[in-house]
Amino acid sequence: MEEQNGSQALAAFEETIKRTNYSYCTQDCGNIDSWTEDERKNNMTEPIPLIVPDIPLSQSDVSFGRSFDGGLTLRFTVTFQLDVGVLAYSNQGMRIIAPNKQNVTDSYVQIRDDIFTERVEDETSNETTPSSPPTTNTTTPIGEQ
Repeated sequence: MEEQNGSQALAAFEETIKRTNYSYCTQDCGNIDSWTEDERKNNMTEPIPLIVPDIPLSQSDVSFGRSFDGGLTLRFTVTFQLDVGVLAYSNQGMRIIAPNKQNVTDSYVQIRDDIFTERVEDETSNETTPSSPPTTNTTTPIGEQ
């Protein structure tokens, strides 16, 4: 059951990325924050896919772990290629357009706000993680020997 829920959450996350777009100003942006919806429509590009649609997302390092409070966590790496225009300096007034609050998968899986947390211990090992409590530094600084 946990693996199925994890797979659904990962699929929902990937679908969210696939359905995210961006837009930018087609002229001087001025005070873009004060624009009306009509001004945005007339002065911004049509939504452009955030990632290159022809290059599939890839996932790796998928594993389950336990947080410090005992909760189950899903860890993964998703790799994708951004559209070249996302990072173009000439594209001013960039706006990321997330999918609206519609279902992004057939099974309707929401991505919780707390999905991104510190790395935790692997479920099947005693791996020390960056979010583990700090240990005492036993090294001697150079020059203080």
